Amino acid sequence: MNPKGYHAYSPEFTGDMKVKTTQFRGVAIDAEKYHGLLNEKAVPYLESILKGYGGFFAIGKFDINPRYTGLVVRQHSQYSDTQVALLLWDKQRNQLIKGLELADTFGDAGWFFDTESWITEYAPNGKLVIVSRTKNFDPNEDFTSGTVTDSTKVSRFNGGKFISTTTATSDTTKYKLKRWKQYKAD
Repeated sequence: MNPKGYHAYSPEFTGDMKVKTTQFRGVAIDAEKYHGLLNEKAVPYLESILKGYGGFFAIGKFDINPRYTGLVVRQHSQYSDTQVALLLWDKQRNQLIKGLELADTFGDAGWFFDTESWITEYAPNGKLVIVSRTKNFDPNEDFTSGTVTDSTKVSRFNGGKFISTTTATSDTTKYKLKRWKQYKAD
């Protein structure tokens, strides 16, 4: 895949839980057949996936530098397979290591959030910068209104891990959330 300018967001589902957003459907992976994937630190809901409650789907991959490959996957989250993550494959150790959550959306009992990400800088020599934006709606006690928070996080790849800085969102014109519009919270 070409990571330049990539926008990751959680897929939409049909009523029978089939993925509507084809670019995030991915190819199903049997985690038990690929022992390199059996890393709970890299795949937080691995136990649920192995028990059949959710899935693991390959979306794309790209070289970050000679040592690391970025693997974009859709995987199980709170209740369904809504999380899009960038996992790191360490070619020297031949193992999967934790990367970065790129997108997820979830809601329960009036509360909901949406996280989406953009790859803003990329070069195959290890330069990788990702901007993530999260909006969160927390309802008041009687669900008549609520509070919306909005923040951004800038993550830079540095020596096999991501270093992230979180700030309050000030200029969001370049980072419009595709999925947030379905909510009527703002």
